[in-house]
Amino acid sequence: MPFPERVTRSSAEDDVLIKKVVEKVLGSDILRKELISKIQCDIVAEYRKEVQVLTEKVVQLEAELIATRSEVRKSVDDLEQYSRRNNLRIFGVPEEANEDTKVLVSNFCKEKLKLNVGPELMDACHRLPAKTRRCLSVISAKKSLN
Repeated sequence: MPFPERVTRSSAEDDVLIKKVVEKVLGSDILRKELISKIQCDIVAEYRKEVQVLTEKVVQLEAELIATRSEVRKSVDDLEQYSRRNNLRIFGVPEEANEDTKVLVSNFCKEKLKLNVGPELMDACHRLPAKTRRCLSVISAKKSLN
């Protein structure tokens, strides 16, 4: 049985034939709608995957943020407590006109506590707000003697 003769076509003829086939396939409304629907479904599926990944990442980051925030609050509280270690809080000290709170605390320590604490040993000394104006509390931060 002899082989059939090969049909030889030029590249340009092939291109024309391919173009006709593609136009015919895409010319079909049903097939075009089906292709568009499939492409849309694929795109939506990819977006859903990406949204899921991003949602999981957000949940993870929120959990890390909560943990970090808790650690920071504890650290800040610890630092605030440590910074108060040299503070002396005195309640019931009557307010005087044009008072120097450092001298007031120094005199209080000498008279009431029998301690020699001069104003030079204090970094800061000031009154704190009170609910009533009768007697205000005084806070004095003393310098460390170390």
